[in-house]
Amino acid sequence: MRTLAFALLAIAAPAGAMAAQPPATWYAEAPKDAPTTLSYIDPATGKMTLRLTCARGSGQVTSEYALNGRQADHQEAGVWVDGSGVRAPWPATVVFSSMGLSANLRGLMQADAATGASVATGEISTRSPLMEAFARSGQISLAAKGETIAPPPAPMSLVRRFLGPCR
Repeated sequence: MRTLAFALLAIAAPAGAMAAQPPATWYAEAPKDAPTTLSYIDPATGKMTLRLTCARGSGQVTSEYALNGRQADHQEAGVWVDGSGVRAPWPATVVFSSMGLSANLRGLMQADAATGASVATGEISTRSPLMEAFARSGQISLAAKGETIAPPPAPMSLVRRFLGPCR
């Protein structure tokens, strides 16, 4: 699976731009020749903490988000291994929630290739009632391994820009 180092990269902006306006927290990209993405940048740290991705017309959304806890213990032959000797990725339950609805789905815990930091991944259908609630509200939260990320609602214009091509 591809490296998920994006979750740990700081988003840098020119100092003048930061002083002129508060940092945006949600970003959407919908290129015609690549997957669409909706990303949440934590304004306190400047780091990407949540990324939703989908291939055009696939009807499937993949989530990737950084966790504070770390499952990786050490590397063996370039692969991260947990304290029990199990190689990454590790199975995990990912809970998607929006507007009082929730879905417990199979997911994975990845280790960032460079640092070993934990990144949870999961996948959900755009046709699920939960994603329909997200489409109406912009609210989404995800939980794995006892950690929940619950960013403020995404602006509806960005949600539409992201979900439209996915369906």
